[in-house]
Amino acid sequence: AALGHGFAAGDAARAAEAAALTHALGLFWVLEVTHLGEFERWTREAAATAPPALRPAVDHTRAAMHLWRGEFAEAAALLRGGLHGLARACPAAHTDAPIMLLECLFRTADPRALTGHRAILDGLGHGDLAEGRTRAAGGLAEWGRPDLAEALLDRYDADASGAPTIARVIAVRTRCLLALERGDPDEARHWEDRLRDRHTLRGPATHPQRLAWTVALRLLAEDAPDAAARELRTAIDALDAAYPGAYAATFPLRGLLAEALRRQGRPREARPHVALALDGAARGSNHLSALTSVVIAALTAADLGDDAASELVRGWESVRVPAGMGAPLGLSKQVEGVFGIDPGACPPSPSAEWAPRVLRSLTDRARAWAAAA
Repeated sequence: AALGHGFAAGDAARAAEAAALTHALGLFWVLEVTHLGEFERWTREAAATAPPALRPAVDHTRAAMHLWRGEFAEAAALLRGGLHGLARACPAAHTDAPIMLLECLFRTADPRALTGHRAILDGLGHGDLAEGRTRAAGGLAEWGRPDLAEALLDRYDADASGAPTIARVIAVRTRCLLALERGDPDEARHWEDRLRDRHTLRGPATHPQRLAWTVALRLLAEDAPDAAARELRTAIDALDAAYPGAYAATFPLRGLLAEALRRQGRPREARPHVALALDGAARGSNHLSALTSVVIAALTAADLGDDAASELVRGWESVRVPAGMGAPLGLSKQVEGVFGIDPGACPPSPSAEWAPRVLRSLTDRARAWAAAA
């Protein structure tokens, strides 16, 4: 009611107070996921009425909304625009803004994530280093650079005292993923057990989504695609029931479900799930996860004897090689065995630039193939 009155009063001072209150309530709305509709509504109102001095704070809240919706490019644009004015715009410290931007760089498959993450980490205060290092390590693991991820986790471990819960969860999850990439399922199960113990976070769907994704990758590594498919279906149903629309963040799980079906020898059943995954990917800008679904589409096409497999792989290679990426997590053996491609990362090209149109075009081509069944 207070927000409604403030925005509707036609008074600039009251509108500014309402915009400030919207910013302050942002964390509450995302933790209480049933209120995400209100979050969007009042954030739009605040963006339309905030005075210039308050704009960076409101943009920070809007960036958080886009992050939770998987719209990482939009979030990055808002964060870059308000990064320098944020301290003046809000009395509460928002030193997490560079970490949010770092996450956006990885998720949008921007080559600057690999080449620029050290500079972002070097600019963080001591209190933010734990989360910054673990988020960068998680991004690097997905990028196909386990060497860099391990080094960052070792630095985190050496100075983990007092680390926030989110940093501890990401560290354990990334250790689990790295163990899987080394082919050590026993160690992965050890980290997975610890991850389940720690995974009590509230808020964005990305937390339960990443837990299900990690468990499913472990089951696929153990040659248990049936169990992986059950885990993924359960998680997708639960997330769709708990979170509205894009906030459910299920498309990476749908892509992995397609891979589980493909490994059961059911590529025709896998194909529509690839289409659903890529359709979800096309609505946001989580291009790093979208690239995983593109590779799964190519593998599915290869199983069906479809020439589209070669075209999709060439498109993926044209993106990942200059960016210094390796094969997606859990797919190294498949990429090497089916396509004869070295799954390791190449040194990044110094001239590599972020190309969102190229990434979207590749996603669209893979989606069109998968939906044509």
